[in-house]
Amino acid sequence: VLMRLKDPFSIKAADMTKRTNRPKKPCDEESSDEVSGLTCQHVSRAVDLNSVKKAVTQSLWSVCAECLKERTPFEGEPSGDVLICLRCGFQGCNQSEAQHSTKHQLAQHPESHCISISLSSWKAWCLECNEELSTHCNKKVLAQTLDFLQKHSVKAASGILPPPQLHVQ
Repeated sequence: VLMRLKDPFSIKAADMTKRTNRPKKPCDEESSDEVSGLTCQHVSRAVDLNSVKKAVTQSLWSVCAECLKERTPFEGEPSGDVLICLRCGFQGCNQSEAQHSTKHQLAQHPESHCISISLSSWKAWCLECNEELSTHCNKKVLAQTLDFLQKHSVKAASGILPPPQLHVQ
């Protein structure tokens, strides 16, 4: 049974003071595994739940958008691990050859399209910091976005979802 506290994220002011007073260390510094609530400075700019919801409902679930465009007709083969950009909802593969997810993040404004979630492991990753992020941290929007994606995944797997309203470009 999952119980929710009133609002565990309402400690914003005190928490922000702590975070901003902390000396800034470079993002690529070695991070220890004991930091369970790891988050980064990019979350506020790189996570947009409304854009993700809109994009997800207008595209095929867990299919790389670029692989889909490149293969006409699409052969239905899995595109490896699919990552979803938490800024715009772009779904891209993480295959070693194609790397459409990484290419998307680099082609957009890297600082605002740098966080993605793997649709197979549900792990969040910041490309700018090169670190895995905790989805159970104080960043409410990150947890809400993960929650939406997991619920959408269940609906997609069970066939409850209506077909996506695909916009052909």
